[in-house]
Amino acid sequence: MHSSRILLIAIISFIIGCSQYQTPEDLLNAARETISESAGFDYTALAITPNPMGGVDTMIFNKSFKPSEKSLLGYDYVIEYRNDFANKDQVYINNVYRDVDHQNKLVKFYPAEDSLEEKGNILNALPVRFSMVRFLDQTDWVFNKDTLINDRPLKNYLRIENDRVNENGDTVLTEQHIFINASTKLIERFERRNHLNGRLRQVIVYEYKDFVQRNDSPELTYDYPSEYQSAPKGISPYKDLLPIGQKAPEFVTRDEQNNLIRLSDYRGKKVLLNFSIIRCGYCLQSLEHFNREDYQMSDTVVPIYINPIDTKNEITSFDKELNIPFPVAYSNPAEIAELYGVLSYPLFYLIDEEGIIEKVITGYDPAFQESIKS
Repeated sequence: MHSSRILLIAIISFIIGCSQYQTPEDLLNAARETISESAGFDYTALAITPNPMGGVDTMIFNKSFKPSEKSLLGYDYVIEYRNDFANKDQVYINNVYRDVDHQNKLVKFYPAEDSLEEKGNILNALPVRFSMVRFLDQTDWVFNKDTLINDRPLKNYLRIENDRVNENGDTVLTEQHIFINASTKLIERFERRNHLNGRLRQVIVYEYKDFVQRNDSPELTYDYPSEYQSAPKGISPYKDLLPIGQKAPEFVTRDEQNNLIRLSDYRGKKVLLNFSIIRCGYCLQSLEHFNREDYQMSDTVVPIYINPIDTKNEITSFDKELNIPFPVAYSNPAEIAELYGVLSYPLFYLIDEEGIIEKVITGYDPAFQESIKS
């Protein structure tokens, strides 16, 4: 009698456990809830892609997501690319997108006129497109079958990405498959299968692991390396810089009080041209350095702040908030930047007493700023 009771309890427990996710649709919704109810999460993705030489390329992505009402995606994110030919990060926080190129020590941003391309990168970069967030937002998944991968039972869901006849009359079919683990309620694998005329021609695989859910996580942040520069996307920041020893090009501008600023009027003193923009972390660090209580620039140096990217209204608001500690070139700053070949920020030209370029400093350099103190 006692053993029969134990068996009955075991059967009931088994039935209750099975009924928790009675259908594949229940599991799919549970996976959605795991993501949507999280205050933030991290995971690692391993991408395995066939290359034209018959081998495979691999890339590791470390991904962090945090829900955000401001975001086009519904999430802020930091995505790190790591492999032999790419070492960069994609950062999208507070509706500001940046590419961080570690190889070239460069932070790339999109000018305002390129907002559509920026939006495309935010939503459609590969590590975003092939992420748990984007997959679980899609509503047309259909349960395909149960499967076993690496000794783990997974449920395979299918959606059709592409089904057409191309201009050559070939039939092209692209399937997307996600594989969900019932015990973790997480996607553990993604496959993109390309068929041509009914034959499987390519399989791209993403494996997901090391998922960490952070239900009490703080705001997502990213520490930009202080020695990096910022530059518009697609532009080389170095090719047009003027060399040390060259005469500095003359320019005339006006400050915020409409006072005339003419470079040649400062003969006999050094002139520091500080090319800087608002949405640049290193520019901000540099200005904060100048604003320190214990910082006083040498009387022999005349500094000028030149921002060729942002609007006058934006610069005025920024100045009120931060207190830019020296005159701001309000008229024709883009023309001055073009004269000096400036394509990245912050960038400093130190011009000597005779009007000759003495130093060119790219990026935030605390030692340089200390060297021109009083």
